[in-house]
Formats: sequence, C-alpha cells, structure tokens
Amino acid sequence: MLSSQNPYENSLTLFNWRSNPFSFKIVPEIFTGYVDEVNKMMGGIQDGVRFSLLVGPTGSGKTTLLKNIEKKLGDKVRLIYLPKPPNDPKDLIDIFATNLRGGFLEKLSTRELNLYNLGDFINKKVGGEKIIFLIDEAQEASQQTLEWLRALSDQIENISIVMAGLPQFEKNLKDNLETLLRRVTLKVELGNLNKSEVKELIKRRVENSGGSDTRPFTDDCINFIYEKTAGFPREVLRVCDQLVQKAASKNLTIIDKDFLDVEENTAQRTSTQVLEELPERQKQVLDILSKNTALTPTELAAKVEMNEYKSKDNAIRALNNILIRLMKDNLIIRKKIGKAYKYEVAPKTQSLLVTA
Repeated sequence: MLSSQNPYENSLTLFNWRSNPFSFKIVPEIFTGYVDEVNKMMGGIQDGVRFSLLVGPTGSGKTTLLKNIEKKLGDKVRLIYLPKPPNDPKDLIDIFATNLRGGFLEKLSTRELNLYNLGDFINKKVGGEKIIFLIDEAQEASQQTLEWLRALSDQIENISIVMAGLPQFEKNLKDNLETLLRRVTLKVELGNLNKSEVKELIKRRVENSGGSDTRPFTDDCINFIYEKTAGFPREVLRVCDQLVQKAASKNLTIIDKDFLDVEENTAQRTSTQVLEELPERQKQVLDILSKNTALTPTELAAKVEMNEYKSKDNAIRALNNILIRLMKDNLIIRKKIGKAYKYEVAPKTQSLLVTA
C-alpha cells in the first residue's frame, strides 16, 4: 500500500501522472472553452483593430487567452507580451527597443530614443509589419502610461494593442481616460465555463500530464466541481487539486459520489460556520438572493439599503466587492444570462439557509 504521508507524490503514482495536472501553470496549448471569445479577439487582431479590451474577473482565463494568442501568432507577426504594464511610460522605450532592435551597433543608435520619437523608430524598424502588443493586468497601469499608449497608437502605422484587465479597468477608463476608451473598438468579456467545458478542461489537463480521460473523477464528481466553482477555470483547478490530494492521502483511485458524500458532510459543517460569521451586509445580500431569481448587481442594489454611500456608483462598487467575497466563499454563483451576468445563491448555500 502507498504511504499516506505525501499525498502529492501518491497522486502521481496512483494516477500515473508525470506532473500535477491541476497546478496553476498556464498551458496555452490546451486552452479550453471561450471559443466565441477567442475567435472574436483573433478576428479583431487580424482585421487591424487598433485597441481591444479583454475583461473578466480573477481566475476567468484572461492570461491563458493572451498566451494562447501569443502561441498562435508569435511566429507570424512582431508580438510583444507584457505580464504587467509599466508604471513609468518611459519604460515603453526600453520595451519596444529591446524587442525590435538588432545587434550591438543598433543598440547604440537607440540611446537617443524618447517618447516623442519612439513612434518613428518603430515604423522604420518594422517596415509596415504588423505589431501585436498584449498587455496583461492592465488595471495596474498608471494613467500616464495609458495616455502615452494612446498617443503612440496614433503614430505607429500597423499596431494592435490588447489590454486585459479586471472589470473595473473599463470603469477606470470611462472615468479618467475617455479619449482612450473611445478608441477601443472591440471588447471581449470572459465569464465562466459551462459544464461540458469544465469536463473538457479537466480531461485536457489530465491527459497532458500523462493520465487517461478525466480519471480519477466520475461524472457525478465533475458535476459537483462545476457547481462548486461556477465554471471559473482557476477555481476548477483549485478544487480538483484539493480533491485529488485528499483522495491520494487515503490511497483512493476513484473520486465518486461516496467520496464526495464524506467530504460534503465536513464541508457543510464548515459552510454553516461561515454563514454564522458573515458580516451583516453580506447576510443581507444572501437573504435577498435566496428570495429572488438571479439578479444583476444593479437589480440587487435596488433591493439593498445602501443610503450610507455617497453615490450610486460607490454603492454598486461596494456591492460588487461583497459579491466577489461571497463567490470566493462558494456561497453564491454567477451565470451569464443573455448579455448580462447575474448572481444567485449556490444550491448548497440555499439548503443551509433553509436549515438555518
């Protein structure tokens, strides 16, 4: 019998994996789901859209989508990927110069570069070739950097800039950089995966690590994972990893309904404690959601007492923070209904509220 002292090592041996399939390592080759969103983004880039916006909550797959684009286009165009934007716009000089210049003599010639002649340098260097500029975590960019990006985009002849960030990034542009937001002609929003896409994500991850299909998860277990994570990719990986390590610690090769029933009993006790310890405002939001069908933040705000906030925008922002917190605790789920995202109480939370 395998030792239960090291669940991670046990899982690799039990399931014949080369590595942990559910680490947060980004593997663009096995990107799953968001077919329409990927096609829309790729189509915009190929059509020469100058500014595109990719938005989605933490863990929805923005970075993986960008890396997928880099994988597909990196050998065909001049492509620059930034995991984070520079705070100082002058850093853009080094970023472009480093990625576009050649040998030692040319490095010497770029010492005279500044933000005002950078556009001319880029045009001369690429000679009309297409440049794809992918910026991740765009919500962290300084206003000056974003203003210079807008100015440079007007000077560079054939550039497509994709800015990926959290949903509040778009709000920041609207409030502070309307001139840049008006240049965004393509917006792609990531939400969550559907049940079949969650299964495909698990399958691809397992097979990429040397395993078979979705083993060790049964279909019942995959349904459980979907319900618990609401289809957010990073949460799917986190929950899968937790289940695998717990199963490996018990030397179990199948994660099925019997295993989940045991885990659920423990989780239910923990969830009950979480409910009891919630702040009053979070309890109020949960209570309203439990008595209504799925609601958008705006619809929910109309039912919540939020007079203490200075403006409607402040109230909505505070409510969004509450919703994020409740999702993180797996007490509510978010679904895309039509073009809107709506929130509802998770089925297990609903049963706990009824019991309470």
